[in-house]
Amino acid sequence: MNDLIKILQLYSPLISLLTFFLGLYIGNKHAIGRDKRQEFNERAEPIIDYFDYMQSWFEQRGFTTAFLLPEFAITRLMRRLSKRKQKRFDALIRQYQSTFNQLKHEKSRTEEAYTLLLKQLADIKQFLRLK
Repeated sequence: MNDLIKILQLYSPLISLLTFFLGLYIGNKHAIGRDKRQEFNERAEPIIDYFDYMQSWFEQRGFTTAFLLPEFAITRLMRRLSKRKQKRFDALIRQYQSTFNQLKHEKSRTEEAYTLLLKQLADIKQFLRLK
């Protein structure tokens, strides 16, 4: 027991310095993570607002081709996503755009197509949920 106390006394300044730098490192990592979440939220909000509006529009009034995707906001958001998330988000947007384009034709305007479009909107909004 006395040996342990002597070792701790001898290395006390080194242990203090080591734990101090470990605390700085962990704190910095948490701050960086918080900043990334804030940047994501700032870029995702306009897109979420767009899809919220589109979902309520489709549910209340049916399909229209008057609304285009906010390409600039999507591009800004894509820059902040990891490669894996970029691929997932791009796939969701492409699916939505494909269904949207199919609904431009009168023959394709079925209840199933509307349901699919609303499901894709919900999937995109789930992906974009604020952190």
